[in-house]
Amino acid sequence: MRIDSDSMRRALEMALEVGTGLTLVTVTLLYTPVFSDMFEAKGLVASGLCLWLALIWVLRFRSQITLVWAPVIYVPLSLFLMQALISAGFSRNPAHSIEDWLGYFAWGTLFVTGACLASNLSRLNRILRTIQLTSLVVAAVGILQYAGHDPLGLPARHANLRLAVSTLGNTNFVAHYLDQILPLSFVLLLSGALRPVDRGLALLCVLAGGILLFLTNSLGGWLSIAAAAFVLAASFVSLPRVWLRRVGIGILCAGLLIPVAAVILRSVPLDGNRSASDAASEAISVIQTDVIHAFERPDYSTAMRILIWKDGWRLAKDQGWVGVGPGEWGTELPAYRTSTSHRDWHGLIYARQNQAYYAHQDYLQEWGETGLLGALLLLSLLAAAATLCWRVAHAVPEIESDPPLRRALGLAGLGAVVAAGAHALISFNLRDPVAMPHLWLIVGLAAGMGLPTRQVARSTVARYVTILAVVGMTAAGTWLTSRALISDSYLARGLNHVYEHQGNRAILAMRQANQWRDYDAQTQHWLGKVSLEMGRVEESIEPLERSLTLSPFSATAARLLARASIKVGNPTRAMEAAKMAIAVDPLTPDNYQLLAIAQRRMGDSDAAAATWRQALSFHPEDPKLLAALAQDLHLAGKAEDAIAVLEKALQIAPRDGVSHGNLGVYLLGEGRYKEAESHFRQAAQSDQETSAAAWSGNLIHVLILQERWSDALEEAKEAINSHPEDERLRELLRTLEERQEIQ
Repeated sequence: MRIDSDSMRRALEMALEVGTGLTLVTVTLLYTPVFSDMFEAKGLVASGLCLWLALIWVLRFRSQITLVWAPVIYVPLSLFLMQALISAGFSRNPAHSIEDWLGYFAWGTLFVTGACLASNLSRLNRILRTIQLTSLVVAAVGILQYAGHDPLGLPARHANLRLAVSTLGNTNFVAHYLDQILPLSFVLLLSGALRPVDRGLALLCVLAGGILLFLTNSLGGWLSIAAAAFVLAASFVSLPRVWLRRVGIGILCAGLLIPVAAVILRSVPLDGNRSASDAASEAISVIQTDVIHAFERPDYSTAMRILIWKDGWRLAKDQGWVGVGPGEWGTELPAYRTSTSHRDWHGLIYARQNQAYYAHQDYLQEWGETGLLGALLLLSLLAAAATLCWRVAHAVPEIESDPPLRRALGLAGLGAVVAAGAHALISFNLRDPVAMPHLWLIVGLAAGMGLPTRQVARSTVARYVTILAVVGMTAAGTWLTSRALISDSYLARGLNHVYEHQGNRAILAMRQANQWRDYDAQTQHWLGKVSLEMGRVEESIEPLERSLTLSPFSATAARLLARASIKVGNPTRAMEAAKMAIAVDPLTPDNYQLLAIAQRRMGDSDAAAATWRQALSFHPEDPKLLAALAQDLHLAGKAEDAIAVLEKALQIAPRDGVSHGNLGVYLLGEGRYKEAESHFRQAAQSDQETSAAAWSGNLIHVLILQERWSDALEEAKEAINSHPEDERLRELLRTLEERQEIQ
């Protein structure tokens, strides 16, 4: 049976609507421990689903493509996508950069999809309801979490923190999302084009979203919403006065209802002698405290951003036309830290185990990733979107549409773009896989309501070439994103095994993760790390080297590789890896320790001693570093220097048995028997668990050298009682007893 073309078109349009709603709901509400990084997982899901939306959109057209005529968007978007794709091709890790580029491609897909859906008011209303109902779920979950009732089961690290993160995983991500929801819901609330039920839904979204935004304690979210509110307020000047009347009536009603609400709350009893009014007052007090605290400066968040911006500025200035590639900013940033920023970074960031994977300033990061041209194109694209929405809200429509709803969507798009653009000055919301689909869909809906369409004719050959190209891109992109999601699920499983101390299972899971996504530095790193900790040293070398190839400025991976290379007897490779770690992180003593050990294994004790001195310049009171320096000084033939260094170490840690024992050995070699005897006694007393037998043997030996035979015999008897299994002590006791019998 032949399928009618109109029926097929309607089916595809229905699929487009369902797919769009599914994409929004999935990326917003997706929350599962199956993945190790929900932010990345949401991005991959959004990219994969948007590829299928693009395919459905293309399949709808036969000989002509019907486009909302918005060259002001198409030109900068196309140029930006081309620039980002070129940057991905020149990046250190092209496959990883292509994953991020697919997120950019989704922007255009959602724009044209939104424009298509806006051509039918029924579809448009269903999409708007989907967006708002989903936001109510997000707000409800977040508010419950803040109240101490977590329906999701957040990780243990979030216990008792009262974080309103909802399904988005971070309070900043919640603020990114609400930047899009609140302007849309507020404008729909004031619009006269919607039914009372839909306006009631918008009111609920404004109230719930506003409460959630306050609970996030996000200064960036508050300021971005304030910027959007200012622009929307300015827009009302040229709109009909009915809008102003509605706003005024709303404010008046709220003012009149506050006293009524206060009376009702005072009459509602709670536990003890408290009323609902008392609980509300406490909640308001907490919110006021959070607001005041958010504006206190300086704080950790501000200090972190300033450090990142300084280093990011150096990275951006060093880039040519293409940058480091999408998604590679965090990988390359450590190479641009100065000695001062290393010290500040180590003191602030490393104490919290945070890494700068994002610039917290999207325009600066875009400059670093896709070059200055990419950053300028991104700014142009946002400016074009704001201009388009402004025109839709204010201009006389060129097509038949509902003017109030057209104006509402134009203003909603304008508010969303302004909020996103403002927040991007201090965050990375333009890379948020939940916020960005909403932004470009809202802008697309506005364009579809307020701009005319044009028919773009194409030949049969062009049509099939276009379809084949989109099919190929969809297949390749789906394969790439699916592989990444499967890999991340195995990585999450492996990390769970690590936390449960099941090392062998963790290794098996991480091997699977690497098979699916061998270009991911993190999975390579974890496989090497766990293999090394499980004693599979040789197996750890390859993934650690691969991790450093993909992320050459990872001090942690370099340290692990140096440690593994020392264990397998490759001091040359260990020395190279340790030097890499020092270059990236010069303030961690472990880096110098590994380099010094490698130099010692290569027989260069002088160089090893110099390396220990470098470490001591950062931590001059570290007794372990002093002891290690003394060891290499002694190996280099500088016994007096070694003795002086160990004496200093013992002043800092007077009960360090190993240092006492080593100092005794050095003094013994210099013929200073009395001093050696004293330190051997203290070593035997302080180091009971590890080397007490060895220090006791040395003590007996130094007594023999002083010809104190009876004292040596007494010490030998006591030592053999404490360590009956030690062969050296048995031999010494036997020798002393035989000598006593001869006498």
